[in-house]
Amino acid sequence: MKLGDVVAKPDRGCLNCANILARQEMYSRIIQAVSEFYGITREQIMSCDRSLPVVTARQVAMYIARTHKREPLSAIAYVFGKTFATVLHHVQAIKRRIETEPDLRNAVKEIIFSAK
Repeated sequence: MKLGDVVAKPDRGCLNCANILARQEMYSRIIQAVSEFYGITREQIMSCDRSLPVVTARQVAMYIARTHKREPLSAIAYVFGKTFATVLHHVQAIKRRIETEPDLRNAVKEIIFSAK
């Protein structure tokens, strides 16, 4: 699923799509900031690529959406084309890593600042 699919399919079921559409720009800014920081494309972040740099970037984007923008896990899952459980796992993984990896903590702070 691509970010554009959220706009193309506003009638897709279980979520309040109007709210997601209203916040599309916020997701776009987060994904853009993460992609620029890690030097990967937006398409890679939205893909199913499991290479470490792409997974880390995707996890950071989900973490920022959840912890700093207070987005519901279900909305994040919808936008990224993942399951609720996958998003929960990614958010928890980054949260644990931030506690022990100062470089990652600083990267997240920098991305949050640039996504504003």
